[in-house]
Amino acid sequence: MRKFLNLLFLCAVGMHFTHAQEKSLYQEISLTDLSAFTGLEANWQIAGSVDADLDTDYALTTEPGTGVLVNLPTDKAKSNLFTQMEHGDIDLELEFMMARHSNSGIYLQGRYEIQLLDSWGKTQPYFGDLGGVYQRWDESQPEGEKGFEGKAPRENAALAPGLWQKMVISFQAPRFNSKGVKIQNARILRLELNGRVLHENLDMTGPTRGSSFPEEASKGPLMIQGDHGPVAFRNIRYQSFDPLELTATSLSYEVYQGKFEELPVWDQVEVAYEGKLDKLSQEVVRENEKFIFRVKGEIDVPHSGPYTLYLGTSGHGTLLVDGKEIVPYGLWVRPGTIDLEKGTHNFEAIYHKRDAWYPNGLGLEIEGPFVRRQPLHALSSVPLDAPTNPIGIDLDREPRIVRCFIDYPEAGASREMRIVHAINVGFPSGISYTYDPDRANLALVWRGAFLDATPMWDNRGDGSSRPVGLSLPLGAEHTLGKLSSMEEAWGEKIDDTYKFVGYSLNSAGIPNFEYELAGVSISDQIMPMENSPAFSRTLSFSKNPAGTYYVRLASADKIKEISPQRFLVDQTYYIETSKGKAQIRTQGARQELLIPVEGLDKPVISYSIIW
Repeated sequence: MRKFLNLLFLCAVGMHFTHAQEKSLYQEISLTDLSAFTGLEANWQIAGSVDADLDTDYALTTEPGTGVLVNLPTDKAKSNLFTQMEHGDIDLELEFMMARHSNSGIYLQGRYEIQLLDSWGKTQPYFGDLGGVYQRWDESQPEGEKGFEGKAPRENAALAPGLWQKMVISFQAPRFNSKGVKIQNARILRLELNGRVLHENLDMTGPTRGSSFPEEASKGPLMIQGDHGPVAFRNIRYQSFDPLELTATSLSYEVYQGKFEELPVWDQVEVAYEGKLDKLSQEVVRENEKFIFRVKGEIDVPHSGPYTLYLGTSGHGTLLVDGKEIVPYGLWVRPGTIDLEKGTHNFEAIYHKRDAWYPNGLGLEIEGPFVRRQPLHALSSVPLDAPTNPIGIDLDREPRIVRCFIDYPEAGASREMRIVHAINVGFPSGISYTYDPDRANLALVWRGAFLDATPMWDNRGDGSSRPVGLSLPLGAEHTLGKLSSMEEAWGEKIDDTYKFVGYSLNSAGIPNFEYELAGVSISDQIMPMENSPAFSRTLSFSKNPAGTYYVRLASADKIKEISPQRFLVDQTYYIETSKGKAQIRTQGARQELLIPVEGLDKPVISYSIIW
């Protein structure tokens, strides 16, 4: 519980959260035309879709339409692009696609460059790689010493060329006093690439090389570099914030003592003690159990609109604003949203603690229009956790195999699916996967470290581990199925004749998964490809099973055939087939990529996954 409570309050300012109310405050930069931008030359255009060739340098092809911003520089047209919008503090998110070996950059306020580069497959990224903060530059220094203060990303989270990638940035502008003197550096509060955190709380002491403005300022436009190489963008969204701190004022409290099972009628119980507060905090409470702490106060909000308040209680609690309950009575950390007019509003936070086995803790945070998420409580009101040292399972010189639960991010579901018999295999090259023997399914692949076993081995544990690295969910359903026709839907479960036998290891320590289906023995081997951040999978059948069986390679919104052997799946990964003829079919709003198991006495199906 304490760990969960502290997650709410750990450096919440500047972190990116994705609940529905916060999303509604984002503004979209329209890509129906180029009216949102300045600095236009012929290298910039709007398209309906874009593709990159995985094998060709600097190649992007477009289709007519709207929704995608594309840079195709030439010797005559290679301008940088600026937004009409100027920003100070901002949360920015966007998707982008790199051509093979291409180079670009996003300049916050037109001054601080976040590098965009095709860094796919690099093992040791530096400041010039994707997600890096580019160097500052001083021409007065000797050769070899002109560049300084570049910051490499923590890891290489780059996807392959031609795949859509997502970047999320929380940026805090520099601060200046009334005389215009800088008193605080600009800061990258948090930068995520494809779900991986690359930077946190990183000071930017000044503009980086290539900046359009030599002096720092409170505001400036976004700039996208246009003179280096082809790049495309879509879904550019942002939320601007005022550089201010909200406070809870006119604070008073009452403490009620006793073994309350629920909240009482207030005029029917006696106040044990009461007082005033300078800052919202539970620290005036003398007990550590069997009490109710009731705080009343005011919040002055600077703009009208939807506000979300997060109540955190070590125990039970509820929150009312202007007499309306917005966080119902319950446990631990919960949000509530309310529309507020600009001005002062009353609030009442009630904290009810029944037991003594955990420390007292009360916190309240707020976010809303132009208000970055921030605490209204004294930081000391939330107890510091005794942190658990992460328990990792590292990669080794030979493949590692670990059996445990894996919680799978099932698409469209409100909660994760648990793979209860997961077999996790990690290779020395830094590529790993999760295999689900109940469904003969390759469920998840990732690049980076291996497993975080803290949930499995810390304290009582729950039997689960978490992949560590850049992960790609491939679907949680079974791989093999029998279809009477190409119109028949993929079944909800694997054939009743399916039986997982186990796995054996070859001389290199790589597992061969073995199972039976319709009286046929099947060997299933999954391993990384040499000199490539990709996986190959080979299914070998002892004979052709009776009936029309298929191997389903992918299920997605859109599957595009690039060549007879290469397919693009939702523009998030590629599949290449080497043995077996793949077919795309449509099932409802989805598409599936299937290979029939037929035509040979001992059929072999082999394909690779590139991401």
